[in-house]
Amino acid sequence: MKVVHAITRCIAGIQGWFKKSEGEDMNRARRLTGFWIACSLLCAGWAFGQPSNGMIPAPPRGSQGDGPYQRLVIKGATVIDGTGAPARGPVDIVV
Repeated sequence: MKVVHAITRCIAGIQGWFKKSEGEDMNRARRLTGFWIACSLLCAGWAFGQPSNGMIPAPPRGSQGDGPYQRLVIKGATVIDGTGAPARGPVDIVV
């Protein structure tokens, strides 16, 4: 009889672990909201808190290329004019 009583008490104790108390859903929602706010702040701090050494200057170009020129011609381009009409080309674009 003592064994049956002990098993009954054990089962009752385990069932108590899974019971929801009043306001438990609200507490869980608050904890999750706090968790997501903390994660957002941590990520924002990491993204915007990176040390900034300023812009790195471009390397010297030396004798690359020729120019400046008076006119630029792009040959064989496809033009999309933005009106919804089909693209047309190939065309030469003079700038």
